[in-house]
Amino acid sequence: MGYYTYKILICALLFTCGCDDYGIIHLVDQVDKVVIDQTLGLPKTIIGRNGSVMAIIPNGVFEMGDHFSEGELNEQPVHQVELDAFYIDIHEVTVGKYKTFIEATSHQPPNWKKVLQVSPTENHPMTYVSWFDAMSYAKWVKKRLPTEAEWEYAARGGLAGKRYAYTGNIHPSKANYNRNIGKTTAVGTYPPNNYGLYDIAGNVWEWCLDRYDSNFYSISPRKNPIAEKDVFRLVQNFGDNNKPHVLRGGSWGSFGNQVLRISVRHYYGAENLKTDSNCGFRCVKSVQPDTQIQWNSQ
Repeated sequence: MGYYTYKILICALLFTCGCDDYGIIHLVDQVDKVVIDQTLGLPKTIIGRNGSVMAIIPNGVFEMGDHFSEGELNEQPVHQVELDAFYIDIHEVTVGKYKTFIEATSHQPPNWKKVLQVSPTENHPMTYVSWFDAMSYAKWVKKRLPTEAEWEYAARGGLAGKRYAYTGNIHPSKANYNRNIGKTTAVGTYPPNNYGLYDIAGNVWEWCLDRYDSNFYSISPRKNPIAEKDVFRLVQNFGDNNKPHVLRGGSWGSFGNQVLRISVRHYYGAENLKTDSNCGFRCVKSVQPDTQIQWNSQ
């Protein structure tokens, strides 16, 4: 299939799916070869706004939670979750991309001196971002934060019932944790998981869309669960949301292998302006508009 045929195909796919926020010309001109997921009929990777590469995560069913009963009670019970397909950033949002956001908006800039102490280049993950900061950036790039279920599903990379995001045990050759580097590492330094996602374990904790509810797993709906009532309204009007929110994945400063278990749930309290050198994020984009997704359905 020729180059221009690929362009026509991609444009048709994006218009059909309602994914016109990416900037079609920007997308197609940066892709050497468009690879189509034969099952979904969608591009396996796309270029999101602000130049971030995003990978398709197929719709499917998985078992969410701690399969080994070795973590906190909030990781139980293990329960079955069904998710629609979505795209997710293959990298954590970098210092460089966050700078572009700050320069283009009136959003409060971070203390760059503190940021650069742990993330010294534009290719390192952004740190010292609060949930509000992450939500503001995501809205600006016309994406959103992942739900906690989406994050875990993507992080598992199709590895059912495993302890870590990678085959076998976690190891310093696979992730930045335990202060073995003493700061963050440039995104993509370590091997990706099976879905092509980098630093899904370690480097920085990643903010999720959900408010934190320690008992949510015991009442979680099966399909597209999230510990919120109205996702669309939350994404559009998050400024007055003062509930604690979830972080996942562990960080460069996490001590021990246990914290990098894929089912670990971390959170910060109601003061969602709270941030530190371990906090970062990545974004997602639904294949269909968020308003058309059946959230919290059985």
